[in-house]
Amino acid sequence: GNGYITFTVTHTPVTGDETKQTLRLFSDQVAQGDLIVTAPIDGAGHDQPGWVTFTGTGTTWSKVTVSDDTAAAPSTATVQVDGSWTVRRWVGTTATTFTVTSERGGIANGSETLEFNVGEAT
Repeated sequence: GNGYITFTVTHTPVTGDETKQTLRLFSDQVAQGDLIVTAPIDGAGHDQPGWVTFTGTGTTWSKVTVSDDTAAAPSTATVQVDGSWTVRRWVGTTATTFTVTSERGGIANGSETLEFNVGEAT
């Protein structure tokens, strides 16, 4: 499982002067998987500006970034140990394309594009 493993190493030389040292290792068994956006769905829309919660799954400790075709700064989250992630993003009522990307250790591991309010008046 995930977590620390602690053990003690004992060294006993011929002189009999025993020394001990406790060591701790971290087990990094992480959820693996491609980036998947589970909500909201592509093509969603809403009639009032507000916060939208983006959720999904991916590889643990990956950085998920949600950006759009506006000048707004990207929103980010980290994929949790169970493989889930959540990002809240302000969404207006105009047609907007969102790009959700994931990377771990500088290596891209997924991207999805979602359109909101397609066909809506701008």
